[in-house]
Amino acid sequence: MLGERGGTTASLNDARRFIEAHKGDRVAQLRSDILDWLDTHAEWHVNDLRVPDPDRIIGSVVAGLIAQRRIEKTGERRKATAKASHGRDSNVLRLS
Repeated sequence: MLGERGGTTASLNDARRFIEAHKGDRVAQLRSDILDWLDTHAEWHVNDLRVPDPDRIIGSVVAGLIAQRRIEKTGERRKATAKASHGRDSNVLRLS
């Protein structure tokens, strides 16, 4: 079956299955990076992320850690340097 741009929809479906299959690995890697950083530093900001986040799921990972009360906001906000953030401020976090 052809997609509207001439490509096959099978490849899109395969890509979606691949992403879903590995999303848990990416979430675990991001969670581990944040918590490992906070083992040796007083606070963490998205600029301190040491692993790639091509799917830009860091926000949901941080929200999950806050909901689980593993980390908390310090009240400080800093400008993010990643292109995808468009220079917006984001929260500084610490262990709860």
